[in-house]
Amino acid sequence: MFQKHRLAITIITVIGLLLLLRPDGIVVPVEKLEIIAGIGQDMIRNDYGELIYQISISRYIFGQGGNREAAQTQSVEKVSVGDTLPITREKGQLNSDKKFISALEKIVLFGEQAATAGIGPSINLFKVNPLGNDYAWVVVCKGQAADMLKLQIPGFTTSADYLAGLIENLKEYNFFAPDYTIMNMYVRVGAEGRSLVLPYLEIVDGKPQVTGMSLFKQDKMVRKIDMNEVKIMNMLRENNVRGIVEIDKNAFQYTSGYAKSTRKVSCQKKGDKYRFNIDVDCAVEILSNLMFKGMEEEHGEIKDFEQAIQEKYEILCREFIRKMQIEYKVDCLELGRVAAAKYGRGKVKDWDEVVSNSDIEVNIKVKVERFGRWYKLKEE
Repeated sequence: MFQKHRLAITIITVIGLLLLLRPDGIVVPVEKLEIIAGIGQDMIRNDYGELIYQISISRYIFGQGGNREAAQTQSVEKVSVGDTLPITREKGQLNSDKKFISALEKIVLFGEQAATAGIGPSINLFKVNPLGNDYAWVVVCKGQAADMLKLQIPGFTTSADYLAGLIENLKEYNFFAPDYTIMNMYVRVGAEGRSLVLPYLEIVDGKPQVTGMSLFKQDKMVRKIDMNEVKIMNMLRENNVRGIVEIDKNAFQYTSGYAKSTRKVSCQKKGDKYRFNIDVDCAVEILSNLMFKGMEEEHGEIKDFEQAIQEKYEILCREFIRKMQIEYKVDCLELGRVAAAKYGRGKVKDWDEVVSNSDIEVNIKVKVERFGRWYKLKEE
């Protein structure tokens, strides 16, 4: 049996090598390839005032010998336009002397106009493309995505490299989730009770910066919210995320903690009315303490801090929920998902409308677990 397996592996290996090394164009020198680093999608108007697609590509072009350091690396080497997305790809090859290599792209950027018009066609194209990278990051940017990809960031081959690192590390603070990817986009757009939110970027002082989040209704962006609201939305929406919580009087009197928050949502239905309860637990490690001076020794001081954080963030959460229901009218907390799972799918046409007219309660529980790296609280 072992000999048969060995023979099979040997045969497969030989066939693979023969296919790889056959001289019919399958093997292409790296100098003749365009390796995509980032993709930007915009909507522009043609001479007739009609909206058409503009696709920008940030790519690697390798120099002689495949030396990446010797690569010609302009941030946007290719811009193509077309009435449909596949046509833009076809036209893009008309002004290139190299073969496109996809599946290695790190990030996809949608210009705000493209996101507002709808990203459904892009989702369809990504889904059916077997060579696409389902785990590339996805963001929305102010203005045109092409302008973001044109940026020259010191120390980075292309702006796409910088942007990918920027989005990847959002999860460390502000209670951001770790999954703003193409796969995440597939799952949320069109699924009952789900909603898509994506980081929103602007160019600030010549560099890309996350300044908020874009909220979507189905595949269309309907709103951009600022970072103050983003932090609260993430706390209410995401599970197992991290960020800073703080009580402050002024620049010299404050107490801050690094919190890990978990959330649970329960739902009850009475007639056609839904009621949601969102429970958020925050485990806090103190980072800086300039207000509750006796916290390290007195459990009473700890309780005062926990109570203050709880009251502050419950107020902020209720304010956000009110705005979500009255102004945004989008279920960006994905409460419809919980209700659909409990009471059955396919019974509600518009969860955004249902959630906007539901009763939503928030309960926050805060527990201080550590004072920095050295001091761990003793159990009472």
